[in-house]
Amino acid sequence: MFCFAANILFAQNKEIHGFTVTGIKGIRRSVKEVMIYEAAHPLSPNFRATLPPDLYGPRPQRQDPQSKAVSKSGLLLNSPVMNIPTSITSSTQAIHSNFLSIWGSYNNVAGRESPYTPPDNMGDVGTTQIIATANTRMKVFNKVGVTATPLSTPTGSAVTTLPAVVNADLNTFFSNAALGISGISDPHVRFDRLTQRWFVVAIDVTHTKNNYCCIAVSDGPTISSNSDFTIYYFNISGTGGSSIEFFDYPTLGVDKNALYIGGNMFKAGKTFSGCTMWVVNKADILSGTLTVTSFTQSATNTDMYTPQGVHNDDPAANNGYFIGASQTVYSRLVLKRVSFSGANPTLSNDIDLSTQTTYSPMTTPSQGGIALDGDDRRLVAAMIKQNKITHASNLWVAQGSLMDIAGIGGSGGDRDGAVWFEIGNLASGPAILQSASVCDTSGTGTSIVHYTYPSIAESGQGHNIMGFTSVGASKYAQAGVAGRYRTNAPGVFNAPLDITNTTSTYNVSANRWGDFTQTVVDPSDDMTMWTFTEYVPANDAWGVRAAQLKAPPPATPALVSAPACGTTDITINGISTDNSEFFDPGDDTGGPGFNRLQVSISGPGLMQVNNVVFVNPTQITASVSAPPTTPAGTYTLTVTNPDGQSSSATFLFSGGCPSESCTAVAIPSSLTGTNYQWQLSTDSVNFNNITDNSVYSGTNADTLHLNNATSSWYGYQFRCVVDGNYSNTFTLRFTDYWT
Repeated sequence: MFCFAANILFAQNKEIHGFTVTGIKGIRRSVKEVMIYEAAHPLSPNFRATLPPDLYGPRPQRQDPQSKAVSKSGLLLNSPVMNIPTSITSSTQAIHSNFLSIWGSYNNVAGRESPYTPPDNMGDVGTTQIIATANTRMKVFNKVGVTATPLSTPTGSAVTTLPAVVNADLNTFFSNAALGISGISDPHVRFDRLTQRWFVVAIDVTHTKNNYCCIAVSDGPTISSNSDFTIYYFNISGTGGSSIEFFDYPTLGVDKNALYIGGNMFKAGKTFSGCTMWVVNKADILSGTLTVTSFTQSATNTDMYTPQGVHNDDPAANNGYFIGASQTVYSRLVLKRVSFSGANPTLSNDIDLSTQTTYSPMTTPSQGGIALDGDDRRLVAAMIKQNKITHASNLWVAQGSLMDIAGIGGSGGDRDGAVWFEIGNLASGPAILQSASVCDTSGTGTSIVHYTYPSIAESGQGHNIMGFTSVGASKYAQAGVAGRYRTNAPGVFNAPLDITNTTSTYNVSANRWGDFTQTVVDPSDDMTMWTFTEYVPANDAWGVRAAQLKAPPPATPALVSAPACGTTDITINGISTDNSEFFDPGDDTGGPGFNRLQVSISGPGLMQVNNVVFVNPTQITASVSAPPTTPAGTYTLTVTNPDGQSSSATFLFSGGCPSESCTAVAIPSSLTGTNYQWQLSTDSVNFNNITDNSVYSGTNADTLHLNNATSSWYGYQFRCVVDGNYSNTFTLRFTDYWT
């Protein structure tokens, strides 16, 4: 049962109101039941999947009149540097884990995990696990940090996959007999850091029109065979759309308020009829009820093609966003803002962003194999990230494009490359801050390397990683990455790097490739990045490669001055080499928190470090407590970034703290009664009775007197047992004992 509101779609005061449906209940689905069913009903080894049609939107007939035929652009760039090379020959972030997650083939290749094509490769990373998805499989892997042994499988021609915690068939997972759903496609996964939940979205392909969107929500951050998901379904006509349309290419972004799902619509499953955007209330879906607001093409009259729901993990975010290419012209991005000022979300009018020139990607040649489908100008992923150094929250997105050897997009190009964008001023006047092409700037003819299906992410440090497929007439299809650092000049990316070295060819009867890829930031440390890209792990097979890229280590610490006896405020400067730096993501107010920057001191004695403050990437302050018993010697100061990487330096502690005494101390009990017994603890854990002697008097009275207590007793604790009850604990402290 469900109810709906807003039966008229209208735009008013630049806000577009949608069609809201509430009250749709979820269905619980056990992971174990899915796996048991699949084991009992395996696909025949000779199963031949039905190849769905490759659905494209309208092909623009012209360039945006405001576009510029340059290889880089944006407010951060000056015109004299617009056409210098857009990549530099320097190392990108280091690869740590690197493994094959899922593989399959449209041909009957022995042992294949999926018979479908394209794979729609996808993945994300949570606090404890990694999930990779493809048509139609979901695998869950346990995550490791960048200081642990990396997760790895052969990078060459091999179909050895990493052992999975969960390996589930998504057709079974999303099946619903009552709705007539037995097959799905285009799975898209996101981990929501703010609620510690996994969201998986897919489309129903059993219905050739008026099909369903399927949404699965995990019970928590860690998935096992004993876990449950709650699954929700809504179809096109049930959310205000046309019953003769087919919903294709679902996108997914999640933020504090909602899930943002976009899709391309095709009349009778063939003819492009526009785009629809859905906003799903996150609080409701987590409590067991689906509330979804749709914005159809007829309601928005949008020029946006393939609306990409924008992912954002900032707990302070107020607005949501969709972004896509233009339906009508090349070289234009279209942005829409989602507002939550009323009972239901509203959508802004189109916000047009003219870009450097772009064009639809080509069908790229592959060594020894068929040409791979480059799809069209659609975006495959988008994210907003708060840079914890600059505190700017900007939108990052990448787009595949045909371009020339100089990285300038257009119909006359001879290679596929990636164009990446940083979009700022989102709340006031969105604008492209910087954009540039990443392409092969030296190859000609059959030596050209193509970069296709790009996706980009920014870390909390402000560094970037872009993942893609790297392929050419003289190059087998590899998984590739490229990176940049926050300190790079605007419009510059480091040189692309292959993360596989396969020598396998791809010769299948369908040249479909992609259609997704995803690059994400680790939600535990806000530093490590992961990408999920496609390559050829064996002849005629596709594979989803998962790679973990670690940030540079902390800068080498250098103390301005060594700690002294007692409590000392210290300043730690950092000596940066190859982009090493200190990093702390901050308090994450309203969120679950990240791992934090840590400072520790080890050596012949005990020193306690408190009040660690991240000042900037090359400076930290802290306070150090050195008890009077701390011996002299060489100590090691270690700075550990949130990802667990550390850097150290040594310093000499002179020691020699004077041992003075306090002539008289009186400690009154906080309780009164009849029977008194004072106790002492030297380790802050165990308390023992004391008796009167040359130092103590009044051990059985309401006030304890200490005579000539030495400074070596610094930190000793006293309490009184009064008629079986404990008084407050008193800690012995000395002031100015080091002077």
